[in-house]
Amino acid sequence: MAAAVAAPQAAAATTTATAATKSAAAATAAVHHPMLGALVADLGHKSVYLTEIMSLAQVPIWEKQRAFRRDRSTRMARDIIRVAKATSTVPRPFAGSIVVYEHTPEGATAPEMGILDGQHRVGALAILLEKGAWQGQVPSVMVEVHKLESMKDASRLFRDINKAEPVREIDMPHDELDEGSHVVDTCIRDVIDQVVLSLTADYPTMFSSSSRCRIPHLNRDVLRDELYTSGVSSQHGGDAMALMGWLNTHNTELHGRTDGEWAHVAGVTDIAQASATFQKALVKARDTGMYLGLDKSWLTV
Repeated sequence: MAAAVAAPQAAAATTTATAATKSAAAATAAVHHPMLGALVADLGHKSVYLTEIMSLAQVPIWEKQRAFRRDRSTRMARDIIRVAKATSTVPRPFAGSIVVYEHTPEGATAPEMGILDGQHRVGALAILLEKGAWQGQVPSVMVEVHKLESMKDASRLFRDINKAEPVREIDMPHDELDEGSHVVDTCIRDVIDQVVLSLTADYPTMFSSSSRCRIPHLNRDVLRDELYTSGVSSQHGGDAMALMGWLNTHNTELHGRTDGEWAHVAGVTDIAQASATFQKALVKARDTGMYLGLDKSWLTV
């Protein structure tokens, strides 16, 4: 008998919970931000919105965020188009969400917003929108919005987001390439790995474990990615000796620069006017014979 009574009660409880969930979902769906669009979920510490790309592109970048580079966004947009053409599909927005902060300064009547993470993804999507990549059917993007008590919280949140090292372009899987292109791409990466490993062995004191190392030091993974994304490695047909020779030639050219030429690199008229950091870096480069981390103009050659 107890079991018979419990069953209807459990069913009623389930029905009530389901109704409450639907009611909460309906209430969330009814919320519409003037810029961010439809509210998907309010999780307390953050809210999630489904935002149109055109609106998202109007959100300013956090002033302390690293500088926006349109060339990076252009390259990202080009990659999306390449994949879409190779797979005969509609261009797909990036996986993951864009992180935005919302803060109301003291005395202000409306909150301020800024993009904390994802500025180049937003830039790439805006470029695709300009080019009509979706033929009028513009997709929306998931946006995480964090309400901050103070802008100090923005710095803490930014550090939390960026604690992990990002996966660099050279290490990204490129399964969308056709078989022939994939073989060439793998070959180029193998050549870069050989060359960078050799440089690390030849100049161990000039390589740092930090990706944000100071001049004239180099970071192995950063250098690998720079050689890959700049295209200089592909100019040598997958030949490690040719790439190493090319780098040695440019290093020798840098070695031959005068103080006046290095002063120009430092943005001063006399090397004595350069910062102590630059002067110290120049001394170390000359002592070791490795200049590739002091001036990377060779990457654009």
